[in-house]
Amino acid sequence: MSEAAQGINDVLVSSRVQEKKVPEYNDFEKLNGVLRFFGKITSEGRLKKHLEGVSDYERPTSLRVTRAQLFKDVLKNKDDASFKRGILAEAHERDEIALQYLKQGEIRVNLPGLGEQMARYTTINPVNLKEQAETDNKAPIFLIPGISNDIDCVGALVQEIPYQGRKVITAGFPESFLGKATQEFAQAVETSANYEPHVAFYKKAIEALLKKNTRFDLWGFSTGAAISAGILQDPEFKKRINNLTLICPAGATDQTDKEFKSGILQERIRVFSSINSLGRYTYTDEWKNPTGQDREKFRIRKSVFDSLFKKVSKKCDWYNDMNLDSFGKITVVMGEKDEMTKGYRAKSDFMHNPQVDVIDLPKAFHSTPIMEPKEIVAKILNSQR
Repeated sequence: MSEAAQGINDVLVSSRVQEKKVPEYNDFEKLNGVLRFFGKITSEGRLKKHLEGVSDYERPTSLRVTRAQLFKDVLKNKDDASFKRGILAEAHERDEIALQYLKQGEIRVNLPGLGEQMARYTTINPVNLKEQAETDNKAPIFLIPGISNDIDCVGALVQEIPYQGRKVITAGFPESFLGKATQEFAQAVETSANYEPHVAFYKKAIEALLKKNTRFDLWGFSTGAAISAGILQDPEFKKRINNLTLICPAGATDQTDKEFKSGILQERIRVFSSINSLGRYTYTDEWKNPTGQDREKFRIRKSVFDSLFKKVSKKCDWYNDMNLDSFGKITVVMGEKDEMTKGYRAKSDFMHNPQVDVIDLPKAFHSTPIMEPKEIVAKILNSQR
């Protein structure tokens, strides 16, 4: 990544580089052949035919799931020329969004006493001219992913948001595989009673990636939801946040160790049984036999992840004190089958807050919003109009 062009206080934002493919290793790519055989994803097509000057850019696997469904829709309506033109237009639009998604940079944040942390980020704008014009009057969305993840764990969600007409910015966790965290950061996460080190990182990231004083909507998925609630505690940031969206929030309720481990097992079973959308799920496994610098990076990553893992099964107090200065909404998305967070237990607690609008997702488990993003994004955006 080229070092760049933009520095704000203790933050350096690198110029974005056009990746040829999603840079994250995904263990589920081993199932590509099986998913392709059953028609759940399309082949590894390239973003080149209709995008001028573009060649040999590999479509993200999450997009290949969407394209497989579009192809099936065309076959069902093969005699409807108008319908086919609409599907082709959608496919082209989603390709252009994917190209922006693959254009990624690095953000480096120097936290006092903790040193420099680094993570990947990307920014995506709507490509439809009508939606671009409408977006000029809408706040951008900043989205924080799940526990210790890079960008691709919310890749399908992030690509769906601009398709539905909103600009989105997302940044991974500093301890993620493509990021970099210091030992001091890991120790701070371990000793913190909450998620304050990550809150500090993301506040500086938001300041750098959004224009000064720009109002924005803040979305957080899973652990990203708890961090988002922490950002809302800062009075200066509260003034800038129009709407807050917590998707399957981690730390919604207390769980015993047995309950939490059982929930993880149930989640894994449901992910594997969701064959139609499995290609949108990103699972980045640990390095095999890391050496040298990778060994130290892995050790820090594991330390931070383990510390966060202990926190997410305990109720996050920040959820008890959420309010917006604006007339916006706090939207909490809950899966009725989310046994990872068991957020459904806390539904009444959230609803005691008059600014909170709870969206129940029947039969949805923890990963449903990132595996089936189209409906979820539409519900969130509609609830906040």
